[in-house]
Amino acid sequence: MTTYYEQRETAGVAEREDNLFSRLPEALLQARQRASAIAQQLQGVEPGDVQDRESLGRIPVIRKSELLQAQLAKRQAADASEMPVQDRLFGGFSTIGWGEAARVFASPGPIYEPESRRADYWGFARALY
Repeated sequence: MTTYYEQRETAGVAEREDNLFSRLPEALLQARQRASAIAQQLQGVEPGDVQDRESLGRIPVIRKSELLQAQLAKRQAADASEMPVQDRLFGGFSTIGWGEAARVFASPGPIYEPESRRADYWGFARALY
């Protein structure tokens, strides 16, 4: 067993921050294109302009209570049966489709949270190593 899960763990603060913010614009772009609620959340925000903590702060925070309300509203909408299933169940906050999820977690509310089949989806492996 090695001391570190991966070499990135030994990076300095500035290098780690540069790495994270260099990957963030593409992640935001993908989320905006594939999740309707994220697209709405990112209105007025250009993903390529999010390059540091200050610009990240311009993205509105969505509270868990707002997430619950959005999911409930989509599930109860009159045209719910015509919506893509991930919009109806996940409120438009997921880029993972119903059939693509390895699991779907239900939190109180209920709030539904899909888990991808991708390895280390939640990003906990490094912390648990």
